[in-house]
Amino acid sequence: MALTRPRSVGVEQVGCWALEQLGLGDLLGELGLNGPIRRFLIKFMLLPLASPHKTPGMSARREHG
Repeated sequence: MALTRPRSVGVEQVGCWALEQLGLGDLLGELGLNGPIRRFLIKFMLLPLASPHKTPGMSARREHG
């Protein structure tokens, strides 16, 4: 029996559904973006939902003083 880490897809699926309801894929297509770029942008937008601690540019606040 191989040990694997379970992967949650619930958040990603709900996020994809919500973006589909908003027509985001169609809107990005109308802007002239091709399929791979649209998929990248959608995944980038869903990243904070799926892994809030891995969001680019959203590091912990540092106190300077």
